Amino acid sequence: MGDSANWEFAALVAAVTIGLGGLLAFTLLALVGAWRMFGAAAEAAREATEANGAIRDVARQMTATPPQRREPDEHELDDVRRRIESLTDDHARLRETLHAAATGVQRGEASEQRLRDVESAVRRLDETVSEIAVAIGDINQRIR
Repeated sequence: MGDSANWEFAALVAAVTIGLGGLLAFTLLALVGAWRMFGAAAEAAREATEANGAIRDVARQMTATPPQRREPDEHELDDVRRRIESLTDDHARLRETLHAAATGVQRGEASEQRLRDVESAVRRLDETVSEIAVAIGDINQRIR
């Protein structure tokens, strides 16, 4: 009777140890995933901040120029408006993706697709900002 009780206790201890070990492994995996998502979100936020600074610089340059002699034509203005609308859409998608990524990290979900979505949104945002800067530069060159 004593040997059977010892074996049952040992089996119980082993089962609890294995269960806690699995829980520890899943917890570590969730932490690593959350750490990676946090790093990607921080990088995306940094790049969005840089893009915002670039837009402000362009706006300052536009307001600092002397009065223009010639008005830009409607086609150029429509092109800049379209690009600014695209920038607004990209910014909204980036905010939604970052919000979804942050919500997923809080729930412990690590998703490679969300990381790719953030990277794609930041890439589109950078492309749109550079297109707007080029278009504004072209307009300024034609005005002078």
